[in-house]
Amino acid sequence: MAIEGLYKAVRDGDLNKTREILNSRSEECNMIITDGNETALHIALHIAVANGRVNIVKELVDHMLSDSLEIHDSNGHTALIRAVVFGNKPMVDCMLEKSPGLISIRSSRGNNLPIVMAIDFGQIEMMRHLFKAKDSIPDLEIQDHNGATLLTCAIYAGTLDIAWKLIQQRPHLALAIDNYGESGILALASVRQSFPSGRQLGFWKQCIYSCITTLSF
Repeated sequence: MAIEGLYKAVRDGDLNKTREILNSRSEECNMIITDGNETALHIALHIAVANGRVNIVKELVDHMLSDSLEIHDSNGHTALIRAVVFGNKPMVDCMLEKSPGLISIRSSRGNNLPIVMAIDFGQIEMMRHLFKAKDSIPDLEIQDHNGATLLTCAIYAGTLDIAWKLIQQRPHLALAIDNYGESGILALASVRQSFPSGRQLGFWKQCIYSCITTLSF
């Protein structure tokens, strides 16, 4: 079976065999084979991500339509979210180059943006990497908790620059409730004692002033 051969080639990291199957059995690889509209190519991509096969991920992405990259797997994750959680920048960049809109495709379980998944799984550098493309990320405001969760997680992770930028750009996030029932201002109060240095104290003063200003409206 071509499909099983594809999966094996991907798991084994056999780029040449993967290419051979993709080129000779393209139609079969693009047939929908699950109730979730997944194709063999889509499943192979998730296998490649899970196994860290960067070159094979790039090859598979080249053979896929942009829309197919938006499909969620049985766990509610896109291939991009899986790569984000693993902290694999080359894979993430490859997929975003093919389909920039993937950065706004949430997990179907939890409704979290990739950038929130990154910080939730402790992938701080990946979070920073995605934050650079924040203009491509839609509304991080109060209504769906994503912005608030990003803010509180950034505070607890000690990424003060990201937290401050979020509060500057979206002041109301300081009062918004995140996925864990907490707000940015509560997170600030919880961790302030952990940062006694002058620079960081200045950060807290700025944040608290911003929060007070927000409360006054």
